[in-house]
Amino acid sequence: MIQEITDQKEFEGITQGQNTAIVSFFADWCIPCREVGPKLEAWAEKFEDKEFYKVNVDDLMDIAEDEGISCVPTIIIYKSGCQLEIFEGTDDNKIKELFRNVSHQF
Repeated sequence: MIQEITDQKEFEGITQGQNTAIVSFFADWCIPCREVGPKLEAWAEKFEDKEFYKVNVDDLMDIAEDEGISCVPTIIIYKSGCQLEIFEGTDDNKIKELFRNVSHQF
């Protein structure tokens, strides 16, 4: 299951923690985000040992700006306050590759 982040404090606690956090930045109006959403849910079920989150860029614009989000959907993998991987777009093969890397490295 993907948990929605609702404020700056929660975001900081999640992304600065020792656990690997996979954060999807999305917008309700974004059609590609709606296409990626179910795929991310499936990956979250497959990789239950990883923490999956999502940030609505319209609700949390400050976070989106601070993180350099220029388009949605964007997926960023965090650990200990660092951005380890950044992926923009909806390409299935690239998303699969991203999660294969996550499962082996983090």
